Amino acid sequence: MPRSTIDVIVPGWRHGRELAPTVRSVLVAGEATRARFDVRVTVAATPAVAARAPEHVRANATMRALEGEDPAALVSRVIAESSADYIAIVEAGDLVDERFLGHAAESDGGAVLRPGAAVTFGRRTGTWTQPTWEPARPDEVRTRRALAHVDVWAPTLLARRETLSGVAPDQGGSLALTASLVQAAIPQRSVPHTATFIRRWGDQDARVRSGPVLGALPTLADSAVAEGAELPRPPRAARLFPRARRVGGRLGRPWLDMADALRRRRASAGRFGHALVDAWRAANRIEPLVPFPRPDVARWAEDWDEPPPSAMREIEAYWWLRSQLPDRLDYLFFAPWLRTGGGDRVVVDYIDAILRRDPDASIALITTEPVRSTRLAELTGKASVVECVSVLDRGVHRDALVGWIVPQLIGQLRPHTVHAFNSTVAFDVVERFGAALAEHSWLFLSTFAIDRSSDGERLSVLFLRSPHFLDHVSGVLVDTRQYIDRVVDELGFDRSRFVVQRNIVDVPRRRRTSPAGIGVGRPLRVFWAGRFDLPKRLDILARVAEAARSRGLAVELHFYGLEVMGDAALADTLDRLERAGAVRHPPFASFCDLPLDEFDAYVLTSEWEGLPLSLLEAMGAGIPVVAPLVGGVGEVLDATTGFPVPAFDDVSSYLDAFLMITANERDALERAEAARARIESSFSVAAFDARLDSVDGYFRGAAAVADAAAPAS
Repeated sequence: MPRSTIDVIVPGWRHGRELAPTVRSVLVAGEATRARFDVRVTVAATPAVAARAPEHVRANATMRALEGEDPAALVSRVIAESSADYIAIVEAGDLVDERFLGHAAESDGGAVLRPGAAVTFGRRTGTWTQPTWEPARPDEVRTRRALAHVDVWAPTLLARRETLSGVAPDQGGSLALTASLVQAAIPQRSVPHTATFIRRWGDQDARVRSGPVLGALPTLADSAVAEGAELPRPPRAARLFPRARRVGGRLGRPWLDMADALRRRRASAGRFGHALVDAWRAANRIEPLVPFPRPDVARWAEDWDEPPPSAMREIEAYWWLRSQLPDRLDYLFFAPWLRTGGGDRVVVDYIDAILRRDPDASIALITTEPVRSTRLAELTGKASVVECVSVLDRGVHRDALVGWIVPQLIGQLRPHTVHAFNSTVAFDVVERFGAALAEHSWLFLSTFAIDRSSDGERLSVLFLRSPHFLDHVSGVLVDTRQYIDRVVDELGFDRSRFVVQRNIVDVPRRRRTSPAGIGVGRPLRVFWAGRFDLPKRLDILARVAEAARSRGLAVELHFYGLEVMGDAALADTLDRLERAGAVRHPPFASFCDLPLDEFDAYVLTSEWEGLPLSLLEAMGAGIPVVAPLVGGVGEVLDATTGFPVPAFDDVSSYLDAFLMITANERDALERAEAARARIESSFSVAAFDARLDSVDGYFRGAAAVADAAAPAS
C-alpha cells in the first residue's frame, strides 16, 4: 500500500541562516514517520534568501525562489502546485516536534491540526497551550475577536491539501491564513503531547502583535463579530483616577510590564510534562538557541496562555470602534473633536459637500482626543460618529490607537477617501502606515495654522515629521496661500502637495445697509466674537477698551465667547474688560445668532490665525471689519474691504480705525459691501464644491457610486 505524502512548506523571507534548523527538524520528523508517510520539504523563499540558503538546506529541500516577502503569498503558490495528500507549514526559524507529522490522518475530516504546545525562544522564552476551536462552540466569537491583535495559534499547522488550497490567501502572513481558516469555519484542533518551537525576534509579548494587519481579511472587519462589542472595562486605577492614569501611564508601563513578566514566569512552574520536556531537549540538539530544559526553566519561562489585560482592552476597543462604523465606508474623517472652533465647522462643510455630490455615500467621523465633542448634532443623519475618548478613558493608550487600532480599521474597511483634520493621531498613522494605506485609499490632510503655546513655543501637527511624510498623501487642503508659503519655506515640504481650499461662508446679509448716525447722540458699537483662547488675545481687546476709555472715545465694546482652554490670566482679563466698560455676552451657537444689526463694526485681536471664520462671516454679513494682518487675513482684508491693522498689539491702530468709521460711516459701509462681494465670489457653497471637485481622487468615481447604489443580488 503506497504511503501518503506530506509536503512541508517552509516560507523564508528574512535571511538564509534560519532555514537550516527548521529543515533539520522537519527531516527528523519525517524520519520518525517514514513507515506511514513520505515527507517532502519545500523552501519557498525570496530570491535573496534562496541565494543565501545553507548547503544543508539545498541538499535536502526543494528550493522555490519566489518574488515577494509576504509568507502567505509564498505558501499559497506552493500549495497550488502541490500534489501531496497533506500540507504542513513550518515557518523558517521555527522547529516542529518529530511526533507531530505522524498525526496527519487525524485531519481527514477537514480539520487543521496544531501542535498541543507552543514554546517561544530567542529574545523571550515561554509557552502556551494551543486551543481547540470549533465553529459551533459558544465562545467561537471570542476567538475571532482575539485574532484582531493576538496570535491565537502558532504558525505551525498540518491539514489535508484540499482543506488549505481553497482558503490560502495571497497576503497577510501566517495570521492571514489563520483568519481565513476561521472565516471558512474550519475546525482547529490541537494534538496533545506535541509541540512547536517559535523563534522570537523582538522583545514584545510573544502572542500580541506589535503592528496592524493592513491586508484585507474579512474576519477582522466582520460586523457579525463586532456585534454586541462593549467598551473595555477600565483598570481600577483608571476608574478612580482617570487623569492621573493618563499622565502617569507612560512612566509606569515598563514597571508594570516587568511585574507582569515575573507573574507569568511564576505561574508557569510545574506545567511542563515529560513529553514536552523530551521534545524541548530534542529541539535544543537541533537549534542551540532553544534553551536547554533544565529543572529551573519552569521557574523563569513565561506563561503566554492569557494575553495581558492591556492587550485584551485594546482588542475590545478595536471591536467596539468597528461596531460603531458602517459595513461599507466610503469617506472617513478624523478630527481631534467637534466643538466651537472654525476648523471644526469646516469638517461639517466637507461632509455636506460630499453629500451634495454623492448623496448615497457612507461617511464616518472619528474624533481622536480625550475630549467630548459638543457639536455632534450637526452630523445627525449625515455621518456615523465615533469618539475615541470613550476608549481612552478606559485604559486604552493613545499608542495603541496609532500603533494598530486605527490603521487596522482603515486597512480592513478600505474607505475611498481618508481625510484627517488636525488630528495628531491620524497624522501619526499616515506617517507610519501611509504607504500601505495609500494602496487602497486616497489620503488627505488639513491643517490651518501654526499655533503657539503660552510660553511661546510654536506648535503644528506638521512639525517633527519625516522628510517623506507627504509622499503617499494625495493632498494637503488648507485655506490660505500664506500657510503654504510658510510650511514650504520653513519645513521644506513639496509645494505641489498643497491645495488652497477656501472655506464656506454662508451668513445672511444684515438688514442695515445705510448710515445710522454714529457719533450723533450714540457711540460706535463694536463687537468681538470667538473662543476665549490663547491665540485670540482677549487681553488685547482689554487694552483697546482701556485705551478707548482713557481717551474718552465714543466706543462701546461688546464681546461674545466661551473659555475653551485653561488660562491663568483669563479671570484678570475679564475683570479688566468689565472695568473698562466692555459688555460680556453669553456664548453663541453660530454667528447668525448674534444681533448683527445692533453693531457698527467687528473687531479681531488675534495674534495668529489661519483664516478665521468669524472674520469671514462678519465680512459676508456686510459688517465693517477691523483686524490685524495675521495668518491669511491679508488675503481677504485690505483697505478696500475693511480696516487692516498692521500688528495685532497695535492698540492705537485699532482706535484709529474706530475713529475712521465714526468719521465716515458711508465709506465704512462701502468697504463692507466690497468685502461681502469678495466673500460671495470666493467663499460660496458653489465655489467650495467646484474647487473640491477639481482635487484629484477626492470623490468616488461614477462607477463606484453606481455599484454602491445597485441593489444586492
